Amino acid sequence: SVEKTGIKYEFSNDIIFDTVWYKVIAGFWNSESEARKEQGVVNDEYKVEIVKKRHSRYHGKLEIFDSEYEKSLERDGGIRIVPQSNLFSMTLYDKKPGMDRSSVALPNDVEFVINDDGKIAVVTIFTLEDFLKRVLPRSFIRDASYEFLRAYAIAARGSYLYRLGLRSGSDMYDFLIDDEFAGNESDAKLIAEAIDATRGTVITNENQLCNSAFTYICGGHTDGCEGFYMSCKGGDIPGILDSRKKTIDYSCLNSEKDAENWIDANPAAFCNLKKEQSGKAHFFSERYFRWEDTYSHKSLEDIIKRKTGEDIGVLYDIVSLERSCSGRIKVLEILGDKKNIILTGDEKIRRTLSDTMLYSSCFVVEAELGEDGIPLEFTFRGAGYGSGAGMCLIGAIAMAKSKRGYKSIINHYYGGVSVKKIY
Repeated sequence: SVEKTGIKYEFSNDIIFDTVWYKVIAGFWNSESEARKEQGVVNDEYKVEIVKKRHSRYHGKLEIFDSEYEKSLERDGGIRIVPQSNLFSMTLYDKKPGMDRSSVALPNDVEFVINDDGKIAVVTIFTLEDFLKRVLPRSFIRDASYEFLRAYAIAARGSYLYRLGLRSGSDMYDFLIDDEFAGNESDAKLIAEAIDATRGTVITNENQLCNSAFTYICGGHTDGCEGFYMSCKGGDIPGILDSRKKTIDYSCLNSEKDAENWIDANPAAFCNLKKEQSGKAHFFSERYFRWEDTYSHKSLEDIIKRKTGEDIGVLYDIVSLERSCSGRIKVLEILGDKKNIILTGDEKIRRTLSDTMLYSSCFVVEAELGEDGIPLEFTFRGAGYGSGAGMCLIGAIAMAKSKRGYKSIINHYYGGVSVKKIY
């Protein structure tokens, strides 16, 4: 079967927005392990993804009551509440077990629908500009300049537009807003001003909207931004050395030796903030520009089994098979006494090798061996936080502090592009 995702739209100034993709569903298996056995049969030129789907979707009726339980409304599948006044407000209580906050304010249209787990899901409808004001504030931007905030808003707008409509068929929403708000009121006010000042402004190339991805901190070298040029359907831009000094030694880090030397180094990158650069951004840089994470072999074996569903037995080694020019691992092999597992892709690698998620896939692994030659623990030493693709936010903050304008920052990370207002 064939599944269509994405949307096509034409904005003002003849800017074309086209994210339509077609997925070919190759078959259905009862377990992920069965699907993986067939995965290797497919030719390497195709991007193969294993997706969990329910054979049948839940359905039913929802009924909503007034506070006195005197009036009610019943509908099949879902109910949408549309505000008729700017004074409208709604508070949702007991959202989800385990979350720090038991309630959240819902300022816009709200839908109550039955999700694929047979539970009631709550979906809030935002305009893109209001959505950006909700998700962009972060604590590390507290000391950021206005030029950075404008670059941040423009890049984020294009990034979210690019992903609009690409949700899987089972998702009820396009994006998930984190429950924890990382900033404060002053952060929100600053970024809101930058969003309003750049309303409808995005990064384009030859009248094509670009996928202006961004990452928290690249560690000194950004990764390639895949699908940057929408017109090429997969056209990308290469990663760059995010430094004032373009040294040949670190131009490409796809060998194990170069990647290890890079992680051990302390390069003068934009995101390697100096101690005199105080504030939240410096704290963020100090914590994530270079980092370490250690696991005992037993805890890492348990994590791998839980994340993959595979029992590898005793974990012998973790080996990088392929790296990108930024030093990030693209293909990795886990060696066990029962079986080996190959992991592909940034997110898959980072999630599988951590109880939560490794900060970056730009890392090397060191094993401390016991007397019997079996590893006692594994230490990950890495660079950066996030995928590394596109604009490095901490680097952009440093560039703006050195009097670089928002267009200069954008061109540094994305190359010869245009900045245009499309609505």
